Amino acid sequence: MRLMEIQQGGPARFDWMIPAYVEATELDHGEQQSFTRESSRVLARLVNVYKVMRAERGTYTPNTSIVDYASLRKFGEIRTLIENLRIAPPDDELGQIRPSDDAISFALQRLFALCATTTVPVPDDVSTDHDGAIRVEWRRNGKFVEFVIPSSAPAQPFIYHSHGTDFGLTHNISDLRQRLKWFRD
Repeated sequence: MRLMEIQQGGPARFDWMIPAYVEATELDHGEQQSFTRESSRVLARLVNVYKVMRAERGTYTPNTSIVDYASLRKFGEIRTLIENLRIAPPDDELGQIRPSDDAISFALQRLFALCATTTVPVPDDVSTDHDGAIRVEWRRNGKFVEFVIPSSAPAQPFIYHSHGTDFGLTHNISDLRQRLKWFRD
């Protein structure tokens, strides 16, 4: 019923899909409640931003569906990879290893919003560097995309890509969608 309401221009809320996702994952009760609260906030913001962007371009119609369900299911795998960074030792001989909670939260919010609107492959590697920055990497056929989230401010997140002699770096996080499309093609 809720899906039909959304497709027909009714209530623009996506809370109905969060319980289905939570059931498909292996979260304990506390994790389910925390994930549901955070996901509801992220989805509400995402829907509003998406509608404003589409309205500004004159391409928004009430029948537009923005949810890629297969990619959203993959978010469970991505989330697990990122959450596992919480159990890393705080540091080693080279410096900080464990990322901050803020960096983990930022990474999860950005990747969840991305998974809700496009196909996102499961990363080949999720790790941290000697500064505790989160590095999410995709590699295939000589192409490489890396989304880097610093452990603390004032450093800014960035996206690095390379393929042979073609490479680049941007601090515009919205380019991640385009880089992943380039990666898949």
